Amino acid sequence: FYAGAFIHATVPSIMTPGNHEYSNVVLSPQWRPQFALPTNGPKGLEETCYQVNYPDMKIVSLDAEQIDESEYYSKAQVRWLDSILLNDPRKWHVITLHYPLFSTKPDRDNPELRAALKPVIDKHKVDIVLQGHDHAYGRGTVTNDDSGTNLQDLTSGTVYVVSVSGPKMYDVGEKAWMDRRAGNTQLYQIISIKENILAYTAYTAIGELYDAFDLVKQDESPNRLINKIPENFERLQ
Repeated sequence: FYAGAFIHATVPSIMTPGNHEYSNVVLSPQWRPQFALPTNGPKGLEETCYQVNYPDMKIVSLDAEQIDESEYYSKAQVRWLDSILLNDPRKWHVITLHYPLFSTKPDRDNPELRAALKPVIDKHKVDIVLQGHDHAYGRGTVTNDDSGTNLQDLTSGTVYVVSVSGPKMYDVGEKAWMDRRAGNTQLYQIISIKENILAYTAYTAIGELYDAFDLVKQDESPNRLINKIPENFERLQ
């Protein structure tokens, strides 16, 4: 909180809480005084689970720790997410949460989180899910062929991203869902939208392009994924 104070006071930020913002399922007392976040989510999760609406995009923050620890708040968030995505007119839908539905770690999996959220994500064809926690980088869909079509689920085409910007690192596994992965690498992402194209780029801390893709909206079909992965080697150590 101290390190980011001046940044958070000058740059609009959409924060999502993780496990380190909680102690024994109690939210840190620094969270709400530190940020000015919406209170339009489920009751009891003000400023941790919320939505931000732009003319052509909806961004949703989910409180992953409460999904993991509280059956009540897990169900409340799933119901709320379903309700705000239902018939939403915006073209692009983005979800951010701390715990990943698909992990980058060799020995980690989150089946309960996936069981809770993925049916709603698939139902509403969420475009991209931004996640953390695993201290590594991974990006992909469930499974892709070269055309970008989701082979296991032709109804959604959601892209899942796990990334890390801090100094702590974990091993990255070799998992089928990842089109691009990195270990021991700090990254940041730039996402831009112009009409029917969402352009995603990921850079290392020294500004090297490491990953890129476009999502193209298609009428009555899943998004078309166009991989633009640079030719530099994957950073796995």
